[in-house]
Amino acid sequence: MNVIFRLVTCGFFLLSTPFLFSKGKSEVIDKTTHNTEWKLCITEFDVSGLPKARQALGLVVARNLVANFHGFKFKLRDNNEYDYYWTAAWMKNQHDAAQKIMEKQAQRDKLLFSGDADWKNAAQRRKLDREIDELRLTLDDAELESPTVAEKPRFSVTQDNRAGIFPQQPKTGSEYFLCFTQQTDGLVMGKITEYHGRILVELRLWTIWTRSFSYEDKALFSLEDIDLALSEFSARLINTLSGMKSSTLIVQAQPENAVIIVDDRHAGRGNSEEIDHTPGPVEVTVYAENHITATEKIELREGERTTAQFNLKPIPVETVTIAATGDETANVYSEGLFLGTAPHKITGPLGQYRQINMETESGTTAQTLFRIDASAKPHILTPKTPPLHGRTEKARKSFYGALGRFWFIAPAAFFSAGLSNSMVDSFNAPSAFRTQERLDEANTWYTISMGFMIAAGVSLLEVFIRLGIYLYQGSKDGTIIVPKEKPAPVELPVALEEPQAVPEALPTTEGSEEAAPAAGLTTENGGQHGALEK
Repeated sequence: MNVIFRLVTCGFFLLSTPFLFSKGKSEVIDKTTHNTEWKLCITEFDVSGLPKARQALGLVVARNLVANFHGFKFKLRDNNEYDYYWTAAWMKNQHDAAQKIMEKQAQRDKLLFSGDADWKNAAQRRKLDREIDELRLTLDDAELESPTVAEKPRFSVTQDNRAGIFPQQPKTGSEYFLCFTQQTDGLVMGKITEYHGRILVELRLWTIWTRSFSYEDKALFSLEDIDLALSEFSARLINTLSGMKSSTLIVQAQPENAVIIVDDRHAGRGNSEEIDHTPGPVEVTVYAENHITATEKIELREGERTTAQFNLKPIPVETVTIAATGDETANVYSEGLFLGTAPHKITGPLGQYRQINMETESGTTAQTLFRIDASAKPHILTPKTPPLHGRTEKARKSFYGALGRFWFIAPAAFFSAGLSNSMVDSFNAPSAFRTQERLDEANTWYTISMGFMIAAGVSLLEVFIRLGIYLYQGSKDGTIIVPKEKPAPVELPVALEEPQAVPEALPTTEGSEEAAPAAGLTTENGGQHGALEK
């Protein structure tokens, strides 16, 4: 019995344990992160100071800014901005809690006019009073709770900006209303004017946490440098938004006339000026005539100045003289471009094929295709009557003559056929007055129409035959086509020697190690990088 009593007592104690402690509500901590996205709206630029012919420049600048923001993904908040959004989130939490209390209080007030039984009305009031007391505790917790705000929110421009739509600039004092309607955290406003033939762009950034303009910038450039200028313009704005220091890039290239391209934008020749750029990867391409093009991807560090040096490797070239027989002046052309008069010297890389056309004042022509080699022997051409004045011209005239005859015969055939059908139908009508004279007239027109139809068919057949002859003759006397394996022979009065093999020193493709130029990088405030070799 003692054992049974002990077991019963132990079971009762275990079952009653949960009821011995208060059933208080567990604390719920709101871990929601507020303001995870930072959105920017670019407004329409003020172009009233530009002539009408250049007012489209405002749309170009705005779209260029949107394109440059494409790679900017996150924004870093400073302490002042973080405090603003923290306060806004803290007040919002209290507002939401107070709003729920007001809704429950309004429900309780309506019970006075519900008309329900007293016992039922009292039960509903007690229930609402308990809920209101709980909501007041929630409001007290909201006052003591510290909300979580994103320190590095996602950055984006508005959907309208990405679609190429830019709202009008707000009037002074109504910037906050535009931010509220566009659901953005900042506005970019600008003005474009003309200053002594150059373009002056003024840009201002209005932010919602300062309720004022927090950034201003200006840029003066010519239309030829618009891409590079707007790239640096955007880089400074992005650095301001991101909280990072901008990077500086200087490109030094040899030869002095080498063209410098930075991220698909022209940056000058030879030695570039200091280029402001956002930290991160950048692609630099340098090319010059008769040199091997060099392309390097460089990693720019925050707050550093990087110097990239390129020394392009020259391609071996040779000069060939193009001359003509006779005393008549002959013009020399290459790929449709006028080069000069014969004799003319052409300089190009070894192993390159060149097609040369020559034409005199009397209309005689000559053409040749050769490969530039180390022999440097002159090529002498003898202008002759061009094929266009011979077989091709004759075929062309025959084709257009046949086409013209067809367009004369075809309308006559259709006209005679219609007239013949009308006369036959009128003769065969039930109420027609049939005579031998009308029958003979109808037969005559029928014979005439059939003759025109046969003539039209023959003329159309001639057109197709003449067209085939014209196309065949024109392609036969056209541009020289070099077969892939064996070049076609060129008839010249002076026999050409067989092309010599390209010397072994000739650079290979751009991707080979032998042809790759060296590029060195030097940075300030961050040490020195190793030399980059392609």
